[in-house]
Amino acid sequence: MRLAGVGLVVLAILAIGLGLWTTGGPEQARRDTRDSQRMSDLRALVTHLRCLDTHGLEMGAQSPLCPERPTREDPLTGEPYEITQPEARVVRLCARFENDPPRQIGGAGFDPETGCLTIAFHDSL
Repeated sequence: MRLAGVGLVVLAILAIGLGLWTTGGPEQARRDTRDSQRMSDLRALVTHLRCLDTHGLEMGAQSPLCPERPTREDPLTGEPYEITQPEARVVRLCARFENDPPRQIGGAGFDPETGCLTIAFHDSL
């Protein structure tokens, strides 16, 4: 009877270990959460920039027409996201993601190799 109990404990420990190995454990979950926040921040910045553009305002402007000023800093490091304007009507927003690039799902304009989201505007910023 005692051997069966020890066997069950060993199986439970193996199951927990396999589960942690498969999912990456709590640290992987924290990285996933931070990466999701980074992508959400980039999308919020796009929405804000499109609002400014719609109202003919400059990229760094503050306006009651576009009241939501999205987070511009990395949730882990506090460093600002990279925001560049490589062309007159193009804005590139970049973040450093912790997970492998293929795991990031960003949609149109997102380059998983660089971690950058590129948007083009129809009029001038």
